[in-house]
Amino acid sequence: MTPLLWESLIIFLAGLIQGITGFGFALIAVPLLAFFIPLKTVVPLVVILSLVTNLFIFWETRKQVRLGEIRIITIFGLVGIPFGIVALQLLDSNLLKATVGMLITLTALAMFFGFKVKLRHRTLSSGMAGFLSGFFNGSISMSGPPIVLFLANEDSSKGEFRANLTAYAVITNIVTIGSFLFSRVIDPDVFGHSFPMLPGLLAGMGLGMVAARRINERIFRSIVLGLLVITGIVTVSATLRA
Repeated sequence: MTPLLWESLIIFLAGLIQGITGFGFALIAVPLLAFFIPLKTVVPLVVILSLVTNLFIFWETRKQVRLGEIRIITIFGLVGIPFGIVALQLLDSNLLKATVGMLITLTALAMFFGFKVKLRHRTLSSGMAGFLSGFFNGSISMSGPPIVLFLANEDSSKGEFRANLTAYAVITNIVTIGSFLFSRVIDPDVFGHSFPMLPGLLAGMGLGMVAARRINERIFRSIVLGLLVITGIVTVSATLRA
């Protein structure tokens, strides 16, 4: 198989996972595409393609978005970013990644087996999830898990889960792409790689969105928590290799 076919297959798989769960695109795409494309091109490329998938999913689930909750998560997420940057400057980055990776793995496993924290104030809890998301984004560039864990813990329905997570992701994608354009990280090479991957992306995402409508809530929750466990394990493993 040629590199382009492998890259398209990777993007198809990443789009499929994103279409089903509403997250996980970068988790699949970044490490695998890095075998074929320089990492400095992979990162902005994945953010652009992720925005495409998120916009489609957002349009499908837009009526189930909790605007108030997303607003709180976003505001507190922005507040958390500078704290994460300070933590990165004061603490060892590998220690941060390993600690966060273990916490994600243990929490997702506990929730998989039925453990749940009863949160009395959803507004306050969503603010805490947003802050942690921003903190993790500023320190280890991993903003998704706190929001995913919060929504899973709240037993959000499949539709609401995907809607809120995707709405938040659209905002963060747009901000990230804006910063990439300002710093000239996005160059013609990024667009040159992105266009040939669009057919695989749209096929995977479309199949995932169809599958999401047919998967029942219990299986959906298992897929989400399983993907989080993989995220945690991969994060810890990356620090051990560093």
